[in-house]
Amino acid sequence: MATLQETDKKERVYLLDLARFLAMVFMMQGHTLDSLVSPQYLDVTTFPWNIWHSFRGLTAPVFLIISGAVHVYVLKRDDDGRLTNDTIYKRIRWAMIIMMIGYLLVFPANRMYDLIYLEPQGWQVFFQVNILQLTGISLVLLLLVAMLTRSSQSLGRASLGIGIAITFLTPFIQLIDWFLYIPEGIAAYISFEHGSIFPVFPFASYLFYGVALGSYLKNVPSDQWTQKLKKLALTIGLPLFVIGVGLNLFQAYLTGSDLAEFGRASAGLVLTRIGIVLGILSFLSYVYPYVKSFDQYTIIFSRKSLYIYVIHLVLLYGCTWFPSIAKLYPQQLPLWAGLTLVPIVISITLGFVAVIHFAEKRSNKLINALRFTLIGFLIYMLFLQF
Repeated sequence: MATLQETDKKERVYLLDLARFLAMVFMMQGHTLDSLVSPQYLDVTTFPWNIWHSFRGLTAPVFLIISGAVHVYVLKRDDDGRLTNDTIYKRIRWAMIIMMIGYLLVFPANRMYDLIYLEPQGWQVFFQVNILQLTGISLVLLLLVAMLTRSSQSLGRASLGIGIAITFLTPFIQLIDWFLYIPEGIAAYISFEHGSIFPVFPFASYLFYGVALGSYLKNVPSDQWTQKLKKLALTIGLPLFVIGVGLNLFQAYLTGSDLAEFGRASAGLVLTRIGIVLGILSFLSYVYPYVKSFDQYTIIFSRKSLYIYVIHLVLLYGCTWFPSIAKLYPQQLPLWAGLTLVPIVISITLGFVAVIHFAEKRSNKLINALRFTLIGFLIYMLFLQF
């Protein structure tokens, strides 16, 4: 029989799994509509699509905050509070795999040899930082902080400080043209200027805030945890939302700029989004008891979020070696067609993930064979094809 501590830990992680799974579903529908539907039917400057577009901006913060919170549970320490060598190795390997996949999805040539002919604009697009590159580098930074601390509490405090520092340094960091001083591939992790969607400033802050949240929840007594989570919206989320809106308005007043001009680099936007995410988690803590029976499914899909991300992107956007729906009909479809394809893309993606999961459960040899086949395919396409 599971102990109270084990049951409490499972409940905490399962609820976070639910939040991450819902964020992935919302991400898939957002990418499907955005990539396929013509702007004349989906104008994000008009109602209701402006509201839809704003909520799309919450997908990455939800995912990063949940990922940070979950990592509090996977960072194993020895009796002295140091991370185990096995944990360090696994975390570094995982971060490198995530980043490598991120770059492979946007690989700008058919073969490695063709890179010598790539124009500067092609390199610029290749180095743009998306969510996988951001997650990978953020996990490396988190690992360094975890190695310097000796408990989840000290890790949480340090992560909160780092999150705050990243948040309020972002407006100043984004004023600098980093591409004049450091290589393209590194500067892209810092600046929006050359098209990066998720640079470290400000997006890594969400992961560190998540670590702080996970550390706090891990040390709350089991009989108080649900109530604490339910109160997050009012006690922390609402004040952060109000402060964030106030900062945005104040910054707009000082600069005389429209909010959209500095929104990506706004500390106020980060705080506003964190406030909303905490509200979502609070809401889910009320809903969770009614959907606990679906835990076995949300766990599978949430913990294979990387598979979901990659599969649906290949379906929609393809890559160097695969065609895709969006390559055939880039923002050309009517709204009804896009809405029809949303459940199809989600179903196909989750179906692939389910097949992979059950294959893993039944045969490690089969999964290893599939992995080696994929690795062999990539080696052939990158180095051997003529």
